[in-house]
This record gives sequence, structure tokens and C-alpha cells, in this order.
Amino acid sequence: MIDQSLMNDVKGEFFEFLVGRKLAQLFQVEKDFYFSMGVKKLSHLIGQEKYIRECDVSLIEKFTILANKTSEVIEKKILNLLLFLNERSMGKRIKIERVMLLGDEYREEKDLGLILTNEKQYYISLKLCKNQSFVNTKSAGISSFLSTYFFSDITLEIENEFKEKCYFAHNMLANNLNDQHALESTDQFDHYKKENYPTLPGQLKGKFQNYLFKYYGECSMALFHSLDKIRKNRFPCFQRGLGKIMGLGNPQTLQVICFHSGTLDYDLKKILCDYYSDKSSFLRNVKMLSPKVNQTSFGILMSKKQLQIRIKPMREFTESSPKINCSVKWENEF
Repeated sequence: MIDQSLMNDVKGEFFEFLVGRKLAQLFQVEKDFYFSMGVKKLSHLIGQEKYIRECDVSLIEKFTILANKTSEVIEKKILNLLLFLNERSMGKRIKIERVMLLGDEYREEKDLGLILTNEKQYYISLKLCKNQSFVNTKSAGISSFLSTYFFSDITLEIENEFKEKCYFAHNMLANNLNDQHALESTDQFDHYKKENYPTLPGQLKGKFQNYLFKYYGECSMALFHSLDKIRKNRFPCFQRGLGKIMGLGNPQTLQVICFHSGTLDYDLKKILCDYYSDKSSFLRNVKMLSPKVNQTSFGILMSKKQLQIRIKPMREFTESSPKINCSVKWENEF
């Protein structure tokens, strides 16, 4: 049986490799592409390909077709960039010198790097997604989410208020569950865990589960009001932050999403490929959808886009720092 979570991680990385390799072939720098990865990265990719073949050998061909079509779309964008640069260049003709597969140490959604002969670098962000699905973009703990993505002169005060509300809601969760098991509530979950009561969200049922949803719902509502306060008082900061949590953190990075059918055929549905600007028109028309009572998530609507922000546990709900997960449903443009 295929581990879908593992397969999603593997196919994402393998897709990045396939696109990078195809671009290197198109720009005639394939040898340097392999050389830049090193033995360790190549061994890792060989292991991924082996895993995919063992699960379903036909997936290699299907992913390759998607990668080749995606690369052709990217190539057109890059050729336009080179044309623009060469029209303004007074020296030697500028071309692609190297295509690199980047590692996890690169942030802001940089999956592929392009080095030009004028020594300038450009980046590509790649996503392989099921059509009409929400695409996971960013996750962060509640303690630093607002200051990381929405920093301004008023953010720290708002963030402290938000954390206090979440901490209070977690104490209430501990009190409610301890009361139901006739345990002391002065130590939060210490006695609760010593008695080996459930600590994973999926293990709670009935009224115990309702207490948990109430906790998440209160955190979700507190985050909604915090973001809304930033929106009303520091709208440019709010706009920049939205771009970041939607995975569009770097305006100089070419954003590419390949949408497939979601079936075993992996038929190509569409490819989005463009540069993002934090002054994009879709960020000017924003509608925030308040969460309902005990709802763990809320939405932010924009032109042909929907951002979903959800409160989730790191792992065990007994820990007082849940994480905030962001995902986006795209339509036909960035």
C-alpha cells in the first residue's frame, strides 16, 4: 500500500529534479546541472526514483510528461527575460550559464536557481498540485506567525494579545479535560499525561472532542481579529504579509504551478507561470470570512483565489503551541 504522505513529498522533489534537468537540456547546460548537485543529492534522487518505480513504474513517465510541458512554459518566460536583458546590454550576449537544483536551505519558495553569464541569479518556485485543490504554502507556530509575516510597528502588541488569548484558551481546555477525569487542574496536563489519557486529536471522541474544537475555534477567532486589525490599520503591511503566506514571498522569483487531474493518469490541466508583485491587483480587493463558532479555520477571498488559514496541533494537543497552516486555491492567474 502506497504511503500517500511520503509519495507527495517524493513526487514533489522528483518533479523539481525533472523540470531542472529538462531546462538544463533546453539551455544546453545539462552537464553542469548534474555536477552542481553533488554525489549526496544524486544518491537521494536515485532513491526517490527507485521508490516511485516500486510503487508504480508508470508514474515516472507521467511525471516526466508533466515536467517537460512545464519546462517548455518556463523556457518561454526565460527567453523573454534574456531578450529583455540583451536589448539593454552593452557587452557580451547574456545567456543561461547554469541551472541548479536548490536545497532546503533556500527559503522563500526557491526550488531552482538560474545563473546567467552576467553573474545575475534568478529563481523558480515549483509546485505540482491536484487541480482545484488547496495548495499548502506556509506553516508556522502561533508564537511568531504575525511578527514573521506581518511585521509593523503595531504587530508585536497585537501578537502578544493573540498569544495571551491562545494561552488562556489552552488553559480552559486543560481545565475541562481534567474536570471530566476528576484530576487537579493546577498543573495543566501533567497529571492527565501521567494517567495515559489521550493526547492526540484523533483519539478524542464526543464531548472531549468538542472541548478540543472549542480551543482551536477560539485560537482561530483570535487570529482572525488580529489579522483584521492589521488590515484596518496597516494595509500595506497586510498586503505584503498575504503575499508571503501564499508562497509568493519573493517578487523576483518566477512562480510556477503545474495542475494535474488528481487521478492515476496525472493528466495535465493547466500551468500557471508568472512573476508576482506585492502590488498585484488581487491584493487590493480582500474579503475576510470570519470563522464560525468552534471552526478551526477561516478564509480570505481575493480575485480568483482563496486563502485558507487553519489552526492545527504540532502533534499533541497537550502542547500549548499549535501551528498555523496556510493553503491557497488558485484559479487561472497569480
